[in-house]
Amino acid sequence: SELFSALTKNGFEPKSLTYVHPDEKSAASLLLCAAKRGGKAGITVTPPLYMYDEGRRESDEVKYIYENGKFPEEWRY
Repeated sequence: SELFSALTKNGFEPKSLTYVHPDEKSAASLLLCAAKRGGKAGITVTPPLYMYDEGRRESDEVKYIYENGKFPEEWRY
């Protein structure tokens, strides 16, 4: 709640949230939040981002982000 309060107090509207998990069996350890200055109300929660697969290799999603410098299009707000 403090994150959202700080954003709106400073003129930003949260637009997208992504929970980041070390792997599919672990709880989220990080939250990524995209916000837009002066944006309209409305937020999207993207699919969870798992950093590693069962073999402790980088997940396909993480590889995509590293290679393309952005989230997959279906995750965009």
